This record gives sequence, structure tokens and C-alpha cells, in this order.
Amino acid sequence: MVFLCFTSCIDQKLHIRNVQNPGALDIDGVYLSETNKEDPREIACSVIFLYRNSVMVTGGVYKSDLKNNFDGTMEKFASLAREKTDFGVYDISKGEIYMEFWEPSSGGPLKTTINKARIIDKRNFIITYMKSNYKGAERLVDELYKFYPVKHKPDSTNNFIR
Repeated sequence: MVFLCFTSCIDQKLHIRNVQNPGALDIDGVYLSETNKEDPREIACSVIFLYRNSVMVTGGVYKSDLKNNFDGTMEKFASLAREKTDFGVYDISKGEIYMEFWEPSSGGPLKTTINKARIIDKRNFIITYMKSNYKGAERLVDELYKFYPVKHKPDSTNNFIR
């Protein structure tokens, strides 16, 4: 007897949210983790693109590439083939942004991670809380994200979020 399991049919689902206050953050560019960017032990910097349809594209870029050619690095990031774990959804409500995205898996179904951030102003937010749905692990975080304008923003179109 052969048993096949396709993880895409049992992954946790993300759902588009109704963003209550879409003007609370500038979304015509990219948010970079200033914490990763300034930490000499880190070689990569976290990136978040937010879209009006509550979709977000996340990932990382090499800090050395950012220093040498910011626009080229963002354009390269935008042109990469997108995987399910590159996408997420967000909601803005009462001065906070809630983000949910798939976490890479080592073989089982994909689970999600939920981040909660406090909006400082239209161009800055601090992620303060993170919960992984793999083991239910929760932790407090203090990670500043700062807005940077970009020439080319990747498209949010994907086959993973409905």
C-alpha cells in the first residue's frame, strides 16, 4: 500500500483581511529591518513589501548588496521567482499592524507565523511580538522596520492567497 500526502492541501491558509486604516503606513516602497541592517553578526536584512490588497511579500537581501546598489538589489528581489513562503497578509488596526505569513518547513505542512507591530509613524514600525504556529512558541521582539522608496516594487499577484 502506498500513501501519498500533498502538503499544499493541508497547509494552514491565509485569508485577505479588511485593512481598517490603509493610510496608517506608506506602502509605496519597502520596509527594511534596521535591527538586522545594523547588527554586524547578520549578513542579511529582512524586507517587507506591503500592498493595498493586504498582501505582503517578505524575504531577505544581503546587506553588502544593499550598500553597493540599493535600487538594483530591490529590483533583483522583485524579479525573483516567488514561493509560497514569500507571501503573507497583514491588517492595520488601532495603531498596530498584524502580519501573518507561512514559515518554511522541513518536510511537513506549512504553518504560519504571526507578528504584531506597533506603528510609530507612516514610515516606521516596531515588531513587538511573534508567534510561531509550529510549536505555539511565542516571544517578545524589538525589531525596527524603516520605509525606503523604491523604483520598482514586485507584483503582489500570487496563487497562494485568496
